[in-house]
Amino acid sequence: MERVLPLGAVSVIYGQPETGKSFIALDWAMCVSAGMPWLGTYMTKQTPVIYIAAEGGTGIKKRVSAWMTHYGVRDLDAMYWQVVPLLIREDGVLERTLADLNDDITGINPGMIVFDTLSRSFSNGDENSSEHMVHFVDKVIDLSTRKGTAALIVHHTNATGSRERGHGSLRGNVNTMFKCISTQNGDRKLVHVTLE
Repeated sequence: MERVLPLGAVSVIYGQPETGKSFIALDWAMCVSAGMPWLGTYMTKQTPVIYIAAEGGTGIKKRVSAWMTHYGVRDLDAMYWQVVPLLIREDGVLERTLADLNDDITGINPGMIVFDTLSRSFSNGDENSSEHMVHFVDKVIDLSTRKGTAALIVHHTNATGSRERGHGSLRGNVNTMFKCISTQNGDRKLVHVTLE
């Protein structure tokens, strides 16, 4: 996973509703926090993780519990949660939030931060505006490079499902883009993640 989600880099995983993008982001985050290889294959570097579940945060406990049961994990001491939006385009919000977390959790120094989702972290603005999208991405890049943190943004597709929603400066300024799609195989849903 170090080569997939490198420290100091910004990545985006996007997909249509119900395609599993948040499940993949959550799986990645918990594997990193526990120092477990993802899918038993992709090695991770164990590090604290902050997961900002700004969309659907109320249901995250069930997902986490199911993940822990599946993998036989008894605790996730290095996972930290925020279930309200972090409006990072607003001046000082990112810095104040990280300072508050450091006050509450001494020396957290996260190696990964997940923003789930972009729209719930975007604050007032237009995702289709170059100026607003660049401002958002610049804030995440600044955090990632200053802290040496892998930043992952969970995002939606446009109305047709052909690409990520919003201005193309998102794709042009991040390090990695992943597209998430799902297919049905009998009573099972298969989630496919492709690197673009």
